[in-house]
Amino acid sequence: MIETDVLIVGSGPAGSSSALFLSTYGVRNMVITKYRWTANTPRAHITNQRAVEIMRDMGLEDEIKAKGVPQPLMGDTVFCTSLAGDELARLHTWGTHPQRLADYTMASPCIHYDLPQDYRERVMLAWDRERGPLPESLAALKGLPVAVSGQSLAGWLMIGAEAGALRDSLSTRYADGAEAAGALRDGRVAAAAGLASELESVLADQPRYAILPLPAPRAPHDGWAVGCAVKRDATDLAQALQQRVNELSADGRLRAIFQRHGVAWHG
Repeated sequence: MIETDVLIVGSGPAGSSSALFLSTYGVRNMVITKYRWTANTPRAHITNQRAVEIMRDMGLEDEIKAKGVPQPLMGDTVFCTSLAGDELARLHTWGTHPQRLADYTMASPCIHYDLPQDYRERVMLAWDRERGPLPESLAALKGLPVAVSGQSLAGWLMIGAEAGALRDSLSTRYADGAEAAGALRDGRVAAAAGLASELESVLADQPRYAILPLPAPRAPHDGWAVGCAVKRDATDLAQALQQRVNELSADGRLRAIFQRHGVAWHG
């Protein structure tokens, strides 16, 4: 029998915050949730001032500052017909309007941040050690069956990796990284990609499988992810864009652009 002083049902913002605060006071607690992992998609990414205040009390503000986009750089909300179409309207948001900035500044010692939940956890690759040495690049997976959720950060990275060379061998029907890891465990694929918590929830106690950081230049680690969305059937355009980004990264121009704006480039 497991005993605890406080049982917390649900691992959302309220449940997670309650568990962390209780722990700081030395109160035994346990969180139960229907999920086995943390968020694998951006979801609610605007972190408001009151939320940052709570994170400060928890000792997490420095991590938010390192990984989030601060309020002055969050920009405007733009309404347009398409990414390259006519702009219909533009609104100052999140306290960036000159007439509102003072209100936000006086309301809290903290500022807003744009911080997608999945930036707090790394995208990983699970590999069957019996297939050979750990892959040093995603090119080593070409032609091998790989499981990944198509509607996730891991899926988007894998689909666009190596100029789309892995696309034909990807199995993207899985709901999440845990299901993809299950396919690897059952021997249906050679590797699986997903968030660390998703893969570890299935494979952590099985030494046959290695879980390593996704060996992809565009995979976000402790920095910013740069990308562009294109229509699903625009394969040629996606590959051309990826090649151009790779060239800009290789010759140092992306690093120079980021440096001009005081941002580090981890390409």
